Amino acid sequence: MESLSDGIDWAMVAQAREPHPERLHLVEDERRARRKAADAAYYQANKERIDRRNRAWREANEEEMRRYDKAYAASHREERREAARRWQARFKAEHGVSYSAWRRRRLRETDPQTAASTPQTAAPARNTGENGQAAADNNIRSVSAASAEPHRSGRRL
Repeated sequence: MESLSDGIDWAMVAQAREPHPERLHLVEDERRARRKAADAAYYQANKERIDRRNRAWREANEEEMRRYDKAYAASHREERREAARRWQARFKAEHGVSYSAWRRRRLRETDPQTAASTPQTAAPARNTGENGQAAADNNIRSVSAASAEPHRSGRRL
């Protein structure tokens, strides 16, 4: 019990021991850091057991997760399409070529098997969308066909 006769205002001492409001975030950050370090240490110490448990849970709930993903995709189909269109437009603006054309060209450059089986002639424009994307792809295909000839180094551009 605190003695009232010693002249100490224990309520004021308790209040002084509390962190100041302007420094409270520092205390919280320190606690959060300690918790994070403890979690990381626990994970490192029990990594195999945790991974085994997570894998078991994923295997047990695989069907349910697949159903959820399917339902989520169905309910967000338009948003996903719109996001894909925005990404493709941004890719074309940054690189000057559509992603599909860029990927086709990269595949021809890196995989000789595919390069041998891929026709190098310009195909007629198919499925020209609102921005004439297929026509642009075909132009790139003809440019790629011109640069697909082997060079003296034995490498293709």
